[in-house]
Amino acid sequence: MESPKKNDYWASESRVKVSSKLPKSPAAGYLAPDIKKVAVQIESDEDDFMPRYSLEDSGRADLVANIPSGKILFSEGGSDILDCGFSLEIPSGYRLCVSSSVHGFFMELADSKRIKIKAFNSGGECTLRHKQKVAKIWIEPIYFFEWILPKG
Repeated sequence: MESPKKNDYWASESRVKVSSKLPKSPAAGYLAPDIKKVAVQIESDEDDFMPRYSLEDSGRADLVANIPSGKILFSEGGSDILDCGFSLEIPSGYRLCVSSSVHGFFMELADSKRIKIKAFNSGGECTLRHKQKVAKIWIEPIYFFEWILPKG
């Protein structure tokens, strides 16, 4: 038998057979989830700040920065709060999630109604400009654990 290659985890004389009749994992729809619409009240300073759905990310909308001075220079390790030019109210049972669109930046929500994000630059010096795409947002349902204790 030929020796397995360094990263060939499946190299053996007896190959693993996979049946299509196995039960599906609960995560099977992760890459193609059912898209649901949720009514969200939104108020934007101007039309340019309305979140727009991204073409590459299903269910995620692009956010742009509202920087009245025109730009913010971030040094390496620098952070600031970015206003996104709108407010929204999501219904009970959902939460708003955010991720960065700018390489080297970490983003998290700083406010729950007026959408502001904390931006932390983990890369080299960088300038963010007014109305530049900076993050993506989406909403997710909130689930709580139901603790089931062992009997006895």
